[in-house]
Amino acid sequence: MEQQAAAGHAQHEHNNGAGLANGDGGALIPRPQVEPGHRIRIFANMQVDQETYKVIQRTIRKLVIKTSLDWQKPYRKQDPEKIALLIRSARTAHAILTRYEDNWATIELLKMYLQNSRGHAREKGYIPKAGRKSRDSGPTA
Repeated sequence: MEQQAAAGHAQHEHNNGAGLANGDGGALIPRPQVEPGHRIRIFANMQVDQETYKVIQRTIRKLVIKTSLDWQKPYRKQDPEKIALLIRSARTAHAILTRYEDNWATIELLKMYLQNSRGHAREKGYIPKAGRKSRDSGPTA
Protein backbone atom coordinates (compact mmCIF):
# COMPACT_ATOMS: atom_id res chain seq x y z
CA MET A 1 0.00 0.00 0.00
CA GLU A 2 2.86 2.37 0.86
CA GLN A 3 4.46 1.73 -2.53
CA GLN A 4 1.15 2.52 -4.27
CA ALA A 5 0.93 5.81 -2.37
CA ALA A 6 4.49 6.68 -3.41
CA ALA A 7 3.71 5.78 -7.01
CA GLY A 8 0.56 7.90 -6.92
CA HIS A 9 2.52 10.83 -5.50
CA ALA A 10 5.21 10.44 -8.15
CA GLN A 11 2.56 10.33 -10.90
CA HIS A 12 0.97 13.52 -9.56
CA GLU A 13 4.38 15.18 -9.41
CA HIS A 14 5.22 13.74 -12.82
CA ASN A 15 2.16 15.45 -14.32
CA ASN A 16 1.84 18.51 -12.09
CA GLY A 17 4.70 19.02 -9.66
CA ALA A 18 7.19 19.35 -12.49
CA GLY A 19 4.86 22.13 -13.62
CA LEU A 20 2.52 22.33 -16.56
CA ALA A 21 2.70 26.05 -17.05
CA ASN A 22 4.63 27.18 -20.07
CA GLY A 23 7.59 29.24 -18.90
CA ASP A 24 7.07 31.85 -21.63
CA GLY A 25 3.35 32.21 -20.98
CA GLY A 26 2.36 30.63 -24.32
CA ALA A 27 -0.07 27.83 -24.87
CA LEU A 28 1.04 24.30 -24.09
CA ILE A 29 1.61 21.90 -26.97
CA PRO A 30 -0.77 18.96 -26.47
CA ARG A 31 0.29 15.35 -26.87
CA PRO A 32 -0.36 14.30 -30.47
CA GLN A 33 -3.12 11.77 -31.04
CA VAL A 34 -1.96 8.58 -32.71
CA GLU A 35 -3.60 5.33 -33.72
CA PRO A 36 -3.15 2.49 -31.22
CA GLY A 37 0.05 0.62 -31.98
CA HIS A 38 1.63 3.59 -33.75
CA ARG A 39 4.39 5.84 -32.39
CA ILE A 40 4.38 9.59 -31.99
CA ARG A 41 6.66 11.36 -34.46
CA ILE A 42 8.51 13.09 -31.64
CA PHE A 43 10.80 15.38 -33.61
CA ALA A 44 8.06 16.63 -35.96
CA ASN A 45 5.62 17.26 -33.12
CA MET A 46 8.08 18.97 -30.78
CA GLN A 47 8.42 21.87 -33.24
CA VAL A 48 12.14 22.42 -32.57
CA ASP A 49 15.20 22.47 -34.80
CA GLN A 50 17.30 19.34 -35.18
CA GLU A 51 20.19 20.62 -33.04
CA THR A 52 17.88 21.39 -30.10
CA TYR A 53 16.28 17.96 -30.48
CA LYS A 54 19.68 16.21 -30.44
CA VAL A 55 20.84 18.18 -27.37
CA ILE A 56 17.66 17.22 -25.49
CA GLN A 57 18.14 13.56 -26.52
CA ARG A 58 21.68 13.61 -25.10
CA THR A 59 20.39 15.14 -21.87
CA ILE A 60 17.76 12.41 -21.51
CA ARG A 61 20.48 9.78 -21.99
CA LYS A 62 22.65 11.36 -19.29
CA LEU A 63 19.69 11.67 -16.92
CA VAL A 64 18.76 8.00 -17.36
CA ILE A 65 22.23 7.17 -16.04
CA LYS A 66 22.18 9.85 -13.33
CA THR A 67 18.75 8.82 -11.99
CA SER A 68 19.68 5.12 -12.10
CA LEU A 69 16.79 4.11 -14.33
CA ASP A 70 17.14 0.50 -15.47
CA TRP A 71 17.48 0.61 -19.27
CA GLN A 72 16.76 -3.14 -19.36
CA LYS A 73 13.17 -2.48 -18.25
CA PRO A 74 10.46 -0.78 -20.31
CA TYR A 75 9.08 2.61 -19.25
CA ARG A 76 5.98 1.18 -17.55
CA LYS A 77 8.16 -0.92 -15.21
CA GLN A 78 10.38 1.96 -14.09
CA ASP A 79 10.29 3.55 -10.63
CA PRO A 80 7.84 6.50 -10.85
CA GLU A 81 9.95 8.54 -8.39
CA LYS A 82 12.98 8.22 -10.67
CA ILE A 83 10.92 9.19 -13.70
CA ALA A 84 9.62 12.28 -11.89
CA LEU A 85 13.21 13.22 -10.96
CA LEU A 86 14.32 12.79 -14.58
CA ILE A 87 11.46 14.98 -15.82
CA ARG A 88 12.22 17.74 -13.30
CA SER A 89 15.93 17.62 -14.18
CA ALA A 90 15.24 17.69 -17.93
CA ARG A 91 12.92 20.68 -17.52
CA THR A 92 15.58 22.47 -15.50
CA ALA A 93 18.21 21.76 -18.17
CA HIS A 94 15.93 22.69 -21.08
CA ALA A 95 13.22 25.27 -20.35
CA ILE A 96 11.69 24.48 -23.74
CA LEU A 97 10.39 21.21 -22.25
CA THR A 98 7.87 23.26 -20.22
CA ARG A 99 6.00 23.79 -23.52
CA TYR A 100 4.68 20.23 -23.66
CA GLU A 101 1.46 19.33 -21.89
CA ASP A 102 1.90 16.60 -19.27
CA ASN A 103 5.59 16.35 -20.21
CA TRP A 104 4.74 14.19 -23.22
CA ALA A 105 7.91 15.08 -25.18
CA THR A 106 10.23 14.16 -22.30
CA ILE A 107 8.33 10.93 -21.66
CA GLU A 108 8.35 9.90 -25.33
CA LEU A 109 12.09 10.62 -25.63
CA LEU A 110 12.68 8.54 -22.50
CA LYS A 111 10.58 5.65 -23.86
CA MET A 112 12.44 5.79 -27.17
CA TYR A 113 15.85 5.79 -25.44
CA LEU A 114 14.93 2.82 -23.24
CA GLN A 115 13.53 0.85 -26.18
CA ASN A 116 16.52 1.60 -28.41
CA SER A 117 18.98 0.69 -25.64
CA ARG A 118 17.33 -2.67 -25.12
CA GLY A 119 17.14 -3.32 -28.86
CA HIS A 120 20.83 -2.53 -29.34
CA ALA A 121 21.80 -4.74 -26.39
CA ARG A 122 19.75 -7.61 -27.84
CA GLU A 123 21.38 -7.21 -31.25
CA LYS A 124 24.84 -7.34 -29.66
CA GLY A 125 23.88 -10.32 -27.50
CA TYR A 126 24.33 -8.47 -24.19
CA ILE A 127 20.83 -9.41 -23.09
CA PRO A 128 18.54 -12.22 -24.27
CA LYS A 129 16.21 -11.58 -27.16
CA ALA A 130 12.69 -10.59 -26.17
CA GLY A 131 10.03 -13.20 -26.58
CA ARG A 132 7.11 -14.81 -24.94
CA LYS A 133 7.77 -17.46 -22.38
CA SER A 134 6.84 -20.90 -23.56
CA ARG A 135 3.74 -22.39 -21.97
CA ASP A 136 5.72 -25.59 -21.58
CA SER A 137 8.54 -23.94 -19.66
CA GLY A 138 6.78 -24.15 -16.31
CA PRO A 139 7.27 -26.91 -13.75
CA THR A 140 5.85 -30.27 -14.60
CA ALA A 141 3.79 -32.43 -12.27
